Amino acid sequence: MEEKAGESINIAILGAGIMAKGMIRNLQKHHNINLFLYNRTREVLHSIAQERDTICFTPKDAALQSMIVISCVSDDYASKEVWFGEEGAAKGLAPGTFAIESSTVSVNYMTDWIQRLLELGVTPVDCPLTGSKIGAENGELSAFFGGEMDTLNSLRPILSLFCKKYLELAALGTAANSSWCTTCWVGRF
Repeated sequence: MEEKAGESINIAILGAGIMAKGMIRNLQKHHNINLFLYNRTREVLHSIAQERDTICFTPKDAALQSMIVISCVSDDYASKEVWFGEEGAAKGLAPGTFAIESSTVSVNYMTDWIQRLLELGVTPVDCPLTGSKIGAENGELSAFFGGEMDTLNSLRPILSLFCKKYLELAALGTAANSSWCTTCWVGRF
């Protein structure tokens, strides 16, 4: 994804929880970014959407407009619904779209998610996030990045708007695994 001066970028954000709200607010600071927002509870989006943002009725509607689609929802069930449900984002993805999963999902689900998106000809990226509400608000999240380094380099200009640290892992699916290991390890203390 090569960004040219003055060119706008369409990004879909699926979800509006603590992390997603932080992403949205940090992306809104950049006038070359058009946001297509979806949340199961649309009323939440009315309080954070700005004039140039589009609140979408379905994840598919958001994906149809975007070359980058980021999901940041609560769990496997919510992720499966926003990506693969009746009006899921997967039904609106164009070949070459970057599909980024930043939700808290299981390793087994992530493996299935990656396979299903590869079959659609899109670029899946597992990119769980860690940080606090303040980190999200300040654009200082940390990301576990599973995917090709060329993909990370293409996405870095966007990810850097809400992430300040990256743990770069080579293979798809390894980020979700590493994220869970870290959560379990930190939780012991």
